Amino acid sequence: PLIGVVPLGASTWPEDDRVGSHKRLPLEPHHTHIVGVTSNDRYDATNYRFLLTNALVNIKNKKKKLPVAAVLCSGGEAALDEALQCSRNGWPLAVVKGSGGAADAIAWVCDPQTRSY
Repeated sequence: PLIGVVPLGASTWPEDDRVGSHKRLPLEPHHTHIVGVTSNDRYDATNYRFLLTNALVNIKNKKKKLPVAAVLCSGGEAALDEALQCSRNGWPLAVVKGSGGAADAIAWVCDPQTRSY
């Protein structure tokens, strides 16, 4: 599954008839499941995303933990915090070099050949 955790107050979906829904961000259509957080704050959603992921990872399936991996494509300051949380949890992080933002910053630090001083 590909689970999205979103702040409901800042998100919209098809047939959303709430006032101001045209100003909200649409849900990512490739997610198989969506968990809505009753907040407008994306940082609340980030905290819930990691709580949910930790809970799901620790569900035992034949005495094995469920696998988890993260992908970082572009991103800003919040994405750097999320990458750090992934590292602290021991989760693999695939960084899409050339996508811009936080992903390129991490790729630059990890690949000394791309640095120019």
